[in-house]
Amino acid sequence: MIALGYDGVLSRVEGIACLVAFLAVLVFATMRSRSESAEVKQKLTEYEATDAGLGRNALRFAIGAVALYYGAFYVVKHAPLLGQALGMTPLLTGLLIVAIGTALPEVVTAAIAARRGQGDIVAGHVIGSSVFNLLAIVGGMAALRDLPIPASFVRFELPAALAFSLLLYPMLRRDLHISRGEGVVLVLALVGWVVFELLMMR
Repeated sequence: MIALGYDGVLSRVEGIACLVAFLAVLVFATMRSRSESAEVKQKLTEYEATDAGLGRNALRFAIGAVALYYGAFYVVKHAPLLGQALGMTPLLTGLLIVAIGTALPEVVTAAIAARRGQGDIVAGHVIGSSVFNLLAIVGGMAALRDLPIPASFVRFELPAALAFSLLLYPMLRRDLHISRGEGVVLVLALVGWVVFELLMMR
């Protein structure tokens, strides 16, 4: 993505390439899931377990979909106004206000899964959603129409995302768990990045 956006625009062809890359990741993950151990498959089964029937789950899904629709509508409508009032650029508004707001449901899901001892699913969920947002969402938008890419996105934000990914890798490689100390390091890294972005705004 850094290389594709270096010229300041993500073209339709490049957007299609991102979508193809996402499909490749999806196929790879699906094929790999077939060879997972019985323990991992059991954890996934427990995570998916529900005490409600089809009708109640369908109702919950419908309520969640409606709430998500209106929540997204009002975030898109009012976040730029809030960012403008705080003196933020549109990019920074998306990186901070919108990103944090849209991540809150993921935080709740992660907290519930972590309390149930399913931290590995939390890690997979976070990484998977990041890949989906970068390749499917950004790539899909570019596939419809050429997407301008701000220079700072290529010079700062994407390299920061890459740095955080590299920081996460050794933490997960050993035991697929994030310790409390490692969690503190990640939170401090996030705070440092937010402070850096706010300083860049001045």
